[in-house]
Formats: sequence, structure tokens, C-alpha cells
Amino acid sequence: MHADRSLEVHTAVQPSGSAVVNARVDGIYDKRSGALVVVSAQPREPETGTPVWTSRLGYFIRGEGGFGDDSAPADGWVEPEDDPDDVVATATRPDRPLLYRLVNDRNPLHSDPRVRRAGGLPPADHARALYLRCGSPRAGGIRRAGDVSRVRDMYARFSRPVFPGTLLRTEVWRVGSVVRFRTKDASASRSRPGATALRLMT
Repeated sequence: MHADRSLEVHTAVQPSGSAVVNARVDGIYDKRSGALVVVSAQPREPETGTPVWTSRLGYFIRGEGGFGDDSAPADGWVEPEDDPDDVVATATRPDRPLLYRLVNDRNPLHSDPRVRRAGGLPPADHARALYLRCGSPRAGGIRRAGDVSRVRDMYARFSRPVFPGTLLRTEVWRVGSVVRFRTKDASASRSRPGATALRLMT
């Protein structure tokens, strides 16, 4: 399962071009009920070797914990004590897990009820879609927080699955050059309304 995701931009990203991508496993950590596997990828300009961006993905492997290494790096999130500076409402599409198949994301967990039931998992939206939807300028999160062109990195920790079609409520705090986001399930029809779905920092 997708546990967290980060993106660090090193230079201006052009709308087209080519890159050489180096990927590696950064670490495997014991989270007791499972293992956290952290993988990073870094595209570089072919001619100069200059890094363009670095992305890191954390995958939670259920049932594979208990091997003793619990030294996973802290995510840096600090729970804000004051009221948010802004609140953004974001609607999600009920058919998005199926639409994502059009961009070749064919993970059956999101589209095949048999696979989902076999894993004991609820219907869930794509974590990558939530990462982009809640923090993107189009959704209003980053744009309301400040100048989009100044964004250099973004990190998100996914706290729980989000049902497709859920109405989300993203709270925004500005702390110096850091902007913190907390996205919650705002749907009153869910059994646990207000549960935190993901936390972002940019």
C-alpha cells in the first residue's frame, strides 16, 4: 500500500525533453504490523548529468514486520496548534480509479472488487491522485498558500484510505517558508467523518 510520497525539484522542469532515471531502494524499515519500503528515483539531464527532480515513494507491506529495524526517518510533521489560515473543499470523482487505467495505472486493487476483498481492503482512491489533487494549484491548496513558482518540494503521508467520490476538506497553515496541509474526509455520510486522510508539507 502507498504510505507516503515526496517530490523535490532541483531545477526548472521543461514541458518536453528527455532524462536518464536512476532508481534505488533507500531502506526497509520495521513498522511492527508491516514493513515500510522506501524507493527513490532521480531523473538527470542526459548531456550534463544535472538532477532535475527526486521523487521518493514509501510502500507499506502488510504482515512483513517484526524484523527489528524501526529506524524509519521522521516525516517532520508537527501538528499545528492554531486555526488554519485557509480551508479548501475538494470533490473527488467516484469513477477516478477506473479513469486512472487510461494512464496505464492498472493496479487491480483500485478496479477489481475481487482483488480488494481478497486483501481485506476497502474501496480506495489512488494515493497519487490524492497527492496531486489536494496539493496542486488547480485544487487551490498551493495557489492559496502563495506563489506556485516558489514550490521546491512536497511531502505527503497517507493516513487512511479515501473512498472514491468523497468530499475532502484541506486545511492550510503557513509557517514561514513552509506550508502545511491536512486533508480530512468531509463527507457526513461516512462512518468516520473528519478522519485525517493525508498530511502534506511543501
